[in-house]
Amino acid sequence: MIDDALKLLKQDDKVGAIRLFSSMLKKNTLNPDEAAKYYLPLLFERSDKQSLSMAVKLSDALLKHTGVTGDCRDQVNFEYGSYLFFAHVDIDKGLSLLIEASRSCSDACVQLSKIYKNGLHCEVDYAESLHWLDKAMELGSIDPCIYVLKGDLFYSGGDSIFSTDIPRDLAKAEECWIKANELGADVTERLVNLKLTECVDLLGIDMDASYVSLLESIKLAKRYLNLKL
Repeated sequence: MIDDALKLLKQDDKVGAIRLFSSMLKKNTLNPDEAAKYYLPLLFERSDKQSLSMAVKLSDALLKHTGVTGDCRDQVNFEYGSYLFFAHVDIDKGLSLLIEASRSCSDACVQLSKIYKNGLHCEVDYAESLHWLDKAMELGSIDPCIYVLKGDLFYSGGDSIFSTDIPRDLAKAEECWIKANELGADVTERLVNLKLTECVDLLGIDMDASYVSLLESIKLAKRYLNLKL
């Protein structure tokens, strides 16, 4: 039956897949790994009241199951923790579960980075945000989002408003965004802003970026990305 459920997922029939997974769960033919990897994310993604209620009950049951360990447990912690934190259901428990999930789940590391970068229920901390992105990379993730976020941190670093010990580094920001572009992310606007900043810094005077030719900056950024004008 698991093959039938996965076939429905490939066909983007998520409702049908949920029904089949639910039937397998009731018949006790859905093992914990399959429930954590396929069924649980579907329930949280649906986000309606009934699906969320089922997701919470399933998460609690899986975390109490002695056979749920390692990557499987971290996947449950990630899904459950993300819901609890970002839906403001239980912020402390959600954060704790995300930290537990970070042992093997790179997605949890990215979520934690966003939390500290944006100061979600905590102080903004760019150094901590960068730490979690580096951890995601250590776990082998090649998600372009990681390089986009790293570039953002280096581009905005050094601002006393954020009380960060990460200095602004435009070269590192550019390097990260170029890597993100290679992985499929659209970072053209970010590179345009970076080139504008470099132009203003090069002039060495306090001036509004609007004095710099936006068209030339766009052409320069797109040429660097090897994109067609």
